[in-house]
Amino acid sequence: MGITKGEDLPEPLPGDKDFYVTIDDEHLLRPKFDQSWTANAKWHNDFATKFKKDAHTLDPFCPVDLITNTDKVALKKMAGNTTFKNMKLKYREMQRPTGIQIDNIKEERWDDRKSKVNFYFA
Repeated sequence: MGITKGEDLPEPLPGDKDFYVTIDDEHLLRPKFDQSWTANAKWHNDFATKFKKDAHTLDPFCPVDLITNTDKVALKKMAGNTTFKNMKLKYREMQRPTGIQIDNIKEERWDDRKSKVNFYFA
């Protein structure tokens, strides 16, 4: 997708069948976070193909044999659906007003601290 961890997600491309954008001569795959998993069928097919081809360069600890021996359907379920779901949640959060985003971050931090305290004293 051409983004690094912590960066904002790109806006979905217009049009129902447009999932690629070219930036600096590189074709980047962009899902439509404002639509459902099934509406992104072309994206997750292309995601599985690209993942099979490039997974060993994205994560050097990922065994090449594991990726090559896993079919695209399983990859879509294991990696694609989880990735899409998590990015879609992040995209929805990005669409909210800044004040609500700040409140949500504070609440998540508070819940995280509370769960750590309960873990140590429970």
